[in-house]
Amino acid sequence: MPEYRVSSSWYGLFLAAGTPDPIEKRWFDEVIPILNAADTKNIMTGMVVVAAQSASPQEAQTFLQSEIESWGQTIKATRVEVR
Repeated sequence: MPEYRVSSSWYGLFLAAGTPDPIEKRWFDEVIPILNAADTKNIMTGMVVVAAQSASPQEAQTFLQSEIESWGQTIKATRVEVR
């Protein structure tokens, strides 16, 4: 049986590199309640989207790094080319 990978789409909200810590913290503190609001959850549920409610900037960085490493290995192993 051939190997295959299960894939899903994800979206992220990002700030520019070098954004001062107080601005990053305030932005994060403002965005999470919006994502957790009932209206937002209802809209997202209708679009079959689940918001990661606890992804701190550090958790997001860890996730992104794991995605880069994992998909990089898959691309190299399968010799996928983008033209």
